[in-house]
Amino acid sequence: AGGAKPAAAAAAAPAAAPAPDADAPPNSTLFVTNLPETTTDAMLSMLFQQFPGFSRTRMVPAKPGIAFVEFETEVAAGVARSGLRGFKITPEKAMNVEYAKR
Repeated sequence: AGGAKPAAAAAAAPAAAPAPDADAPPNSTLFVTNLPETTTDAMLSMLFQQFPGFSRTRMVPAKPGIAFVEFETEVAAGVARSGLRGFKITPEKAMNVEYAKR
């Protein structure tokens, strides 16, 4: 009987818990930070185009290390976000991948 409680709690948790970072609601554009300054659009495109629904990347020229990555759908962006959060382009820099604020 002791095994039933954890299963019930685990089943209830996803419905009760909102997205861990409620800064921006899920959408089709990702905001990528902590990129090495040498990162280019081509490098980011190669990294993100492995995910279905990839549309394009936009570096922010005035702010090195920041980019926006656009996907066709919110779901596609979410899959890429999960897959690449904390990915290290260089050994010392793990990139941050969040939903862009609208």
